[in-house]
Amino acid sequence: MSNTFFTIFTKINQLFISMLASCFNVNYNDNTGISGKTFEEIFTVSGLIKKARHILMDKKPLRFIVLIIGIGILIAVVVYGYQNTVTHYNESGVLGNTAGNLYNGGMYCEYGDLIYYHNFNDEGALYQMNAADCSNSKKLYDDYVCYINADKNYIYYSRYNNKKADGSGSIFTFYNTGIFRINRKGNANILLLYNKPSGVMLLSGNYVYYQHYDTTDGLKFYKVGIDAKEETKLLDEAILPASILNSRLYYAGVSSDHYLRTMDIDTNVTSILSTESTYLPIASGDYIYYISLSDYSICRMSYDGQNIETVVSDACFTYNLTLDGKKLIYQVDRGDSNKIAILDLNTMESTTILDGDYNEINVTSNFIFFKSFDSLTHYAYSLSSGVLNTFHPAVESN
Repeated sequence: MSNTFFTIFTKINQLFISMLASCFNVNYNDNTGISGKTFEEIFTVSGLIKKARHILMDKKPLRFIVLIIGIGILIAVVVYGYQNTVTHYNESGVLGNTAGNLYNGGMYCEYGDLIYYHNFNDEGALYQMNAADCSNSKKLYDDYVCYINADKNYIYYSRYNNKKADGSGSIFTFYNTGIFRINRKGNANILLLYNKPSGVMLLSGNYVYYQHYDTTDGLKFYKVGIDAKEETKLLDEAILPASILNSRLYYAGVSSDHYLRTMDIDTNVTSILSTESTYLPIASGDYIYYISLSDYSICRMSYDGQNIETVVSDACFTYNLTLDGKKLIYQVDRGDSNKIAILDLNTMESTTILDGDYNEINVTSNFIFFKSFDSLTHYAYSLSSGVLNTFHPAVESN
């Protein structure tokens, strides 16, 4: 609970006690407290009932109204405090963002009819906007955010306030990096899940899977509960935890090999699915997509590791998939004819979106967001109309 809440609670509490003291004909001072009555006489249920009965019998409605208002304020404060400290848990199978978005920085995250996003025009602050048309942009929190995840109650993100222009966040921010949970309404009820630099992170069910860093061990693979409990090391490798489907994590090895592996997230048991050298695997629909490290083409295989086929023969830097898994967006990186393009996975027909070098390809239901490699221009491509526009989110003052 934030210091702001405690300050408000204290003020309301003092007001409430002052009102009750006046109602009960006793003296109250913020420093010395109540005199002339015992705690039991005033603040126990029986004491309140007795006093309320006495007020009614004395036919003093004003005092009774003051008593009821005071009790109502206290109940409201207690309920507010409870709602802002209790953790609301998810059902199993809930995922916070798509694998393709997280491989591309997790700058956009769609939940319901809203998109939560990193506003590059406002030092990476957390904003929301309508998913249908990118309207009604609203600032939620001032942190520099990446790897955004969301569920029905919370937004999760990695904080990188060290990337701000002044090299830090608010002077009141103790941790410039870490993983945080905030209410979807964007109020100040923020919970620290992990207090050091982190890379890719994914919400699955009631855990956040993430790259954990410390100066002794370097990057490792961990998970932590959404209530900031049960921090557990899962692997000594710094894998990219982005693609989970049906309680199974799909990842590429990073230490001794780049085999495609799986982990059962319920038992933490790992296994090798394929000895292909892979990068950025995404489990989607009937296939597992990945970049082949042999030639950087984009390939796919079935879930038994068989039936490997190439879907994009060009050397690719990054890629993503639409939410329905029917289209693949990719950045060609072959030097002389670089471009960002979209492939229809049913017809295998490819359409160039824009020539040049681009990255941070993030996808929502209606849009593909990406930026030029020099970060000077950001784009929003409509999946329904095929219209490409530059993207200029507004900045909201604090």
